[in-house]
Amino acid sequence: MVSLSQNIYENSIEGLNCIWEGSNIIGQKLCKRNFDCENCPMDKILKNIYPEEGKGKNLQVNDVAFLDDIIHKIEETTFDPRLIYLKNNLVAKNIYANIFYLGLNPLLTNLLENISGVKEYMKRVYFIKDNEVIAIKGGWGTFTLKTSINFLLLDKLNWAPEEILSNKWIALAAINQFEITDAKLSSGHLKIQQAKILNLLSEYRENCLCINTDINDNAEKVKYLYQLTGGNEYIDILNNKYLDY
Repeated sequence: MVSLSQNIYENSIEGLNCIWEGSNIIGQKLCKRNFDCENCPMDKILKNIYPEEGKGKNLQVNDVAFLDDIIHKIEETTFDPRLIYLKNNLVAKNIYANIFYLGLNPLLTNLLENISGVKEYMKRVYFIKDNEVIAIKGGWGTFTLKTSINFLLLDKLNWAPEEILSNKWIALAAINQFEITDAKLSSGHLKIQQAKILNLLSEYRENCLCINTDINDNAEKVKYLYQLTGGNEYIDILNNKYLDY
């Protein structure tokens, strides 16, 4: 007799199929997560796109070209020694003395998609750590960027969505050197961050390839990452919730 405290899959987990396979929504797939469905990317994808009891978005994954494009952009992102990478997705570039350009981490801008607008919080002159700087809006919701340093705003720059995506600078600021030191990320941190993002995207890609393409013939084609993950999960990815500094 097996008690409730025992794991009934303890000795046979390697040979068990994913529970979604029985519904014919996916092809053959062995569960690699000990049936921890709550933290499974496959489970999140299917619950988000497949209509069930009025839930889901009635979307169809026809191919993974959109994921391949994001993965390629993240792979091509290299550490630029001229930039100072900061926590909370900010980068800085020294102009002279304590004057810096402020912008967004290229890893973030390469993940951003379907942006509809940008709201700036530049009415104040002096920003302290955790103050909101900008809010980026898209079909997935709103992502708010907070500063990881104290700085004095000298000038705000272009906030157009296309400028944000092309890694343009968002502000001119005066920053004390000790602020930079406390919030700076090393090249090693960036490589770890890049690798974890790529692993996450590759897992989504692998799971998409398992989904049968003839289930929702009249459904809208998935062409964005957030359509797979859902808005909240996508914002968590932008916020580096799954990454450790």
